[in-house]
Amino acid sequence: GAPRDPAAAQHWIGKSAESGYAPAQVSLGLMYAAGDAVAADDRLAVEWYRKAAAQGNASGQNNLGWMLTNGLGVARDDAAALRQFRLAARKGNAFAMDNLGWMAEEGRGQPADVAEAQRWYRLAEARGNAPARNHLALLYARGKGVARDDAAALGGFRAAAAQGLAPARHNLGYMVANGLGGVPRADPAAGLALQTLAREASPPSPEDLPTLDPARLSAAERARSDQLLAAFRNASNLLAALDSIAGPPVATALTPVAGNPAVSGNGTDGHAMTP
Repeated sequence: GAPRDPAAAQHWIGKSAESGYAPAQVSLGLMYAAGDAVAADDRLAVEWYRKAAAQGNASGQNNLGWMLTNGLGVARDDAAALRQFRLAARKGNAFAMDNLGWMAEEGRGQPADVAEAQRWYRLAEARGNAPARNHLALLYARGKGVARDDAAALGGFRAAAAQGLAPARHNLGYMVANGLGGVPRADPAAGLALQTLAREASPPSPEDLPTLDPARLSAAERARSDQLLAAFRNASNLLAALDSIAGPPVATALTPVAGNPAVSGNGTDGHAMTP
């Protein structure tokens, strides 16, 4: 196909957004939020998400809610964020469902309620949403609101990691390094490679499982980790590449299926006219 031309994409998406086309307004908001072909500007991202949300666009509503609850380009307002997430969730937006789960788990704009968080995560996961799979897996890994189940956690992390979600790859790295959930053997080098691969897409957040310390590996293990990282980068199927090292897990609770990963794993819905 034709080579990617970010400037041309920005031009035509901008014209479409200015004409009032809501999906283009979401795309332009995503571009400003990420600094893609334009100078990063959260304030302008909020402006374009708000225009799309005002037209009832679910992605615009979800993304506006994300900016509101994180105080990005606008004063933080959890109550307003919840309203936007609920509007989008009613339209079936899985990212908004996942965000409602996260808001319930964290007690943002409402009392913390892990059971309510699980309900929303499961609704989003049923629609193939990678962030929700990762969030559910974290609950199982920590035994938060559920009995701890490392096999279920591993299955969720694998499913979301296969969809390309960076936080899930980070968390999968921790499980692999420590031999948890049915991993055939603890493999710190492979775990570190997975976490490094995840960090190339986005840094770990406080809600993720612990970050591995390369200093705790021997020089030989660090060298092997570098080799595995190169292999993972080039793999068309990350899980197949991982399983080729020591075999597949003894059991997993979830199997990877097609779904909708997030853009950089940050709670925004990138399903618009992204260039």
